[in-house]
Amino acid sequence: MPETPIKKAKGTSRARKVPKFSPRTAASVAFSLRSHLHLNARDSAEDESGSESDAPKRRKRKPRALNKINHSKSGWRRVGSSHTAEIFKTFEGWYNDYTPHGYETAENLVEVKHLGHPVDRPRDIRARPFIVQWITPDRDVPQQFSNDPRPVFRVEYRCSGSCGDVPPSDDSQNLSDSDHAPVKEHKDLRAKNGKKKYQKRTCPQAVVIHVEVYSNDLSKAVIYQRGTHWETAEEYLRFSEYIRQCIMEYASLANMTAGRIKRSKKNPAVSGQN
Repeated sequence: MPETPIKKAKGTSRARKVPKFSPRTAASVAFSLRSHLHLNARDSAEDESGSESDAPKRRKRKPRALNKINHSKSGWRRVGSSHTAEIFKTFEGWYNDYTPHGYETAENLVEVKHLGHPVDRPRDIRARPFIVQWITPDRDVPQQFSNDPRPVFRVEYRCSGSCGDVPPSDDSQNLSDSDHAPVKEHKDLRAKNGKKKYQKRTCPQAVVIHVEVYSNDLSKAVIYQRGTHWETAEEYLRFSEYIRQCIMEYASLANMTAGRIKRSKKNPAVSGQN
């Protein structure tokens, strides 16, 4: 006779149905569970032992000075030196305009700190005085550079071409090299509407300036020049980078706009208004 099914008492919950997986799904689930438990066990063991991760460490580069440039070659000459915090005074005394074309600093060896507000000339040493400091562990010159001075900071400037804007004269223009080719006469090219045409200016002699700081004295900047060119008339020179920086810094602190600065230049009484 067929067995009579046993009736469950009222109030008891029904048994949950166990989900059935395919063999492939069941194997994947079992593998993931085993992997998770294995990783947890390994992580806990590492935490207890205090061991570090097996990830490869990034090697720290060794301190290295800049490559030497042979400034004793023909065309190069030393034109002066100055304290790094006063190098801007040297550029102020020159009647030529230059543009920066590169900044180099010895990696993991020195750091350059500029003084004053960065404004829009954060790295220009003509606008902001600077100092160079060692970042070695003992803050001292490494032994390999103590007897062999090497450059650790270098800035390259190139003539902007203003030296070719005005014809030279014996009274106002000076030239250090007598073999210099004469500069072409200045031509004020204007369009039909009276506006001045844009003309890219280039230095006839491609004059280059190098400012370098060496490992034997970080407070001294040495200046080298390649080529010679005519001095530019004062009315064709750009505004002083250092004075411009001071004005821009003062304007930023006083919340002055460029238009207000121009008006105060024309009318000094404007600068005293609130």
